[in-house]
Amino acid sequence: MNGSPEASGQAAQWRHAWWAKRAAAALAVLYLLSGAHAVRPGERVVVRRFGRALTPHGPGLHFALPWPIDRRTRLRTEEPRRATVGFGAVDPSVGASLDPRRSRFLTGDENVVQVQMVVQYTVQEPIAFAFEAADARRMVEVCAQRALAETLARTPVDDVLTQAKSAVCESVRRKTQYSLNTLKLGISVVSVSIPAAEPPAEVAADFQDVASAKVDYRRIIDEGEAYAAETVPRARGEASRLQAEAEGYRAKVTNEARGDAAYFRRLRAEHARAPGVTASRLYLESMERLLPKMRVIVADESGNRPLDLAVVQEQP
Repeated sequence: MNGSPEASGQAAQWRHAWWAKRAAAALAVLYLLSGAHAVRPGERVVVRRFGRALTPHGPGLHFALPWPIDRRTRLRTEEPRRATVGFGAVDPSVGASLDPRRSRFLTGDENVVQVQMVVQYTVQEPIAFAFEAADARRMVEVCAQRALAETLARTPVDDVLTQAKSAVCESVRRKTQYSLNTLKLGISVVSVSIPAAEPPAEVAADFQDVASAKVDYRRIIDEGEAYAAETVPRARGEASRLQAEAEGYRAKVTNEARGDAAYFRRLRAEHARAPGVTASRLYLESMERLLPKMRVIVADESGNRPLDLAVVQEQP
């Protein structure tokens, strides 16, 4: 026996209602499960429930209430991010190049230098970064540019262009980190590098001339120091030798003078006692010294041969 049309209609409505409830339940389950999320290593997920931040989720499987109750922000906290300051900075991770005019800085000795700087940073505090760092890269660039200007204003241009780049980078890193901490952006500055530092193109040739002059100046000083290192010891040795010879000569002359003085004092005393005897003795002593040194040649009147004067020679 077939049911009435009303009964059939009620059955159809009941079936539709049953399927609608099942579909609603399935949708509710799917909606609740939409809060499940997996966090990969090196990531943090900041969950905001009605705008209030909860404890960040670390690596693993986590559950949160579905949107719009909970809103999730996924952050790669261990991946280095890059920001640049200066001329010609073209990098896919940071966008278009900067205005070259903004790369010029005044150094401590009132010179102008163009600097390109790269800043690497990471997310240190996910909650602060998610809430405060709406344009993190731009904020890092602004803080780094100000820190660079302050550092270069106390640094001579020669140090910036040559050996003091590492000191400049460390100073900029510390100043930038201090500014970011003051702003509470949750950013950690990992490193600062200066891949390019050079004078402006308008004065590059003049800088090159100055650099060449300084190289020549240093070379001349080195040559002078080398010559001094070679000459001064030799001159000191020669001076020591001459001084030693002079002291020896002085001692010799002094001793001889003292001996002569003593001799003449004794001679004076003897002459005072016996003038005649002393004068005769002095005369004989003088002849004894002079005659052996004299050569006497006597020839006869005919001039045929010299005479043999061996008899007058001093006998051995």
